[in-house]
Amino acid sequence: MSPRTKAQFDEIREQTVEKIFDSALRLFGTLGYKSTGIAAIAKEAKVSKGLLYHYFISKEDLLVQLVNSLMDKYTQETQEMDISDPKETLKSLFQMFFREVRQNKQQWRLMTNLAIEVNELSFIRDLAIQKLSSYLVLFEEVFLELEYTDPAGEACLLAALFDGIGIQYYVFDDDAHLKQLENALVTKYCK
Repeated sequence: MSPRTKAQFDEIREQTVEKIFDSALRLFGTLGYKSTGIAAIAKEAKVSKGLLYHYFISKEDLLVQLVNSLMDKYTQETQEMDISDPKETLKSLFQMFFREVRQNKQQWRLMTNLAIEVNELSFIRDLAIQKLSSYLVLFEEVFLELEYTDPAGEACLLAALFDGIGIQYYVFDDDAHLKQLENALVTKYCK
């Protein structure tokens, strides 16, 4: 048997980190951050605590990296959007948001639990503020292009709507209601 290549080691590392992220997402989302221990995450991921600590220096580090990895894909997708047609940009944003809400219920469970615990997790509050700011900039640019009287206010309203819709879907798990909300937003902003 020949020794593993760097590419093989990188793939193993990526798979292990993904297993840890999946387990942490489930446990943090279900039990809450404070009630979830590193040992439980390691057990759920079927890795040793030592291996988990090889990749993450603490439970806080694990949560920060998990949240960053979840948010980075949205950030990348939104940064690649062309805002030359602001109504189409909004339509794309709505489609992306509703697709993610439907496909990633565990993620919304985690974000809801973190929102509840945010006063005790200053590192999460700081991260949330940073991520929200980047989305607000995009939303405001779009509403400026659409010549809204208060583009910054409308951007804040849209961000709050997204949060509320995500939480509502997490609580009620009603896809028909979600489709109705998506259609209402497209009608309100894109027609």
